[in-house]
Amino acid sequence: MRISLKAKMLCGFSLAEQSAAGIEQTSAASEQTNSSIEDISVNSMKLANLSEELNGFVQQFKLSN
Repeated sequence: MRISLKAKMLCGFSLAEQSAAGIEQTSAASEQTNSSIEDISVNSMKLANLSEELNGFVQQFKLSN
């Protein structure tokens, strides 16, 4: 059984469309991951600042020997 040129081209187009859809999904997932990493970075810096502030408060209550 021979596959016609038209059938081969349609199959090729279908594969290209599926590939493009997969690339779009990967791109969207990457953007979401990057956004999450940025959020984590910002919150990490806030937590570090709060930690320093809390350490300063604790130092006020330490008793000297």
